[in-house]
Amino acid sequence: MAKRVLIIEDSYLMCQILEEALQHEGFEVSVSHDGKGGLLKAQDCKPDVILLDLILPDIPGEEVCRDLKKSPDTENTPVIMLTAKNSDVDRVVGRVLGAQAYISKP
Repeated sequence: MAKRVLIIEDSYLMCQILEEALQHEGFEVSVSHDGKGGLLKAQDCKPDVILLDLILPDIPGEEVCRDLKKSPDTENTPVIMLTAKNSDVDRVVGRVLGAQAYISKP
């Protein structure tokens, strides 16, 4: 059975690139372009890992991460923050909120 990845990212181009690359490697990929939709998809698809942007159109990614870590359905799901925010403070906040990794992107 393929591992499931949920991408919560507002950039359609970034989602397309990530989705194609992950599917090519055999992952099953779900995508949401906003935080609220991402939270709902996380409960529905039960991903093995979540790639989370911090800058989303509806609610901040930090809040999404906090909600994911509070939910019994996703509290143990690894979250990788993939974001343009790249200050040391942002990295610390990501770790405090429960992210397993923090990757800066252009």
